[in-house]
Amino acid sequence: NKTFRSVIPSKIYDYAGNNIFIIFNGPKGDASNLIEKKRLGKASKNYKELTYNINLLLKRKNFNKIKNKIDEELTREYVTKKIIENIELSFSK
Repeated sequence: NKTFRSVIPSKIYDYAGNNIFIIFNGPKGDASNLIEKKRLGKASKNYKELTYNINLLLKRKNFNKIKNKIDEELTREYVTKKIIENIELSFSK
């Protein structure tokens, strides 16, 4: 589905904000690109890749201690601010 390629689930921001390593299985798109680009976890687009990524993590001894450097743009405050700016912009037109 084309829609799912441009959607970023809010849980990704929640997990990133709490330094939780993300295992994502879904279409190649905005969510998977964010996860890979910011090194928030592993993204896969099918069950074969998902299984590979899970096995890769299980081989790591300290995978539950992985810490992500969270950029300002991933914080709930920043995302909320951007949403408000976009709403205000759409009403000003």
